Amino acid sequence: MTFERPGNLCIVTAVDTEFKIVAGLLSSKHTQSLAGHTDMIVCRGLARNFPVSVLKTEIGAPGFADKFSDFLSTQDFDAVIVAGFAGALSPDLKTGDPLIYTRCFNARGTNNKEKPSARDDFASIHCNSQLSKFIIDSLRNSGSKPREISGVAVERIITLSSEKLSLGAIYDAGAVDMESFDILSACSRSGIPAAVLRIVSDEALCDLPDLNRAVARDGRMHPGLMALTMLSAPVRSFRFVLGIRAAISSLRHNLGIILNA
Repeated sequence: MTFERPGNLCIVTAVDTEFKIVAGLLSSKHTQSLAGHTDMIVCRGLARNFPVSVLKTEIGAPGFADKFSDFLSTQDFDAVIVAGFAGALSPDLKTGDPLIYTRCFNARGTNNKEKPSARDDFASIHCNSQLSKFIIDSLRNSGSKPREISGVAVERIITLSSEKLSLGAIYDAGAVDMESFDILSACSRSGIPAAVLRIVSDEALCDLPDLNRAVARDGRMHPGLMALTMLSAPVRSFRFVLGIRAAISSLRHNLGIILNA
């Protein structure tokens, strides 16, 4: 299959900020909760007269994989793009850099203290190469500079630089998030081409405040706990806010290019 432009596209996001960025790029849009899954919200609209659905899942929400598979079974998408922020695992990746995954490893529920003989010993899934190429070519033709890397999916936010560097070395990967592996797996089972666009929100050499304290069981950020977490680590929080601001601008810019390709 050659991708000049996916006709009926689904973009999957996690947090509200990512969702609003993508939805803001669409015209003639309307937003609704999914029947039977009120914790999942979808915005349907148009980009250059092509239909686009934007799905919000929350951060590593429990049971998301099954819910997303159910959602796919009721749709007729030509392609799925995972879009959002990620933590860098390599020091040469900078805040705001657009990343295209070649594959995503599953690091959840595993003991990663020792590196095996080869990273292929870990469970992983590849992104669709043709869809990824469409994204890369679209970005490069518009002057953006996407980096092709491997990603890692984890079950909690990685906040310490030492953990980021260790995870990157174990998997020979460049970025970490909490949703991509499940989304790619569900798309593979459904026969839908899928790719991942992530924007670096925090660099590998920077520690974050302990954001895990602010994530509720359903994957939503608790505003009160978030405020307390940020106040408890002001220097880390200031760097984190600056990184998010740069990542927001980059995500809006790079997704705008893709949607208008």
